[in-house]
Amino acid sequence: YPMTQPIKDAVETVYQRLEGWEGNGGFAQLAVEEE
Repeated sequence: YPMTQPIKDAVETVYQRLEGWEGNGGFAQLAVEEE
């Protein structure tokens, strides 16, 4: 699908959050919150 500017902004935001999660329990903590 085409990468429009809003999508690029959203992807960039997600990656920034991923960087923050890695220092705070990473995906393990995220998975626990979802359950």
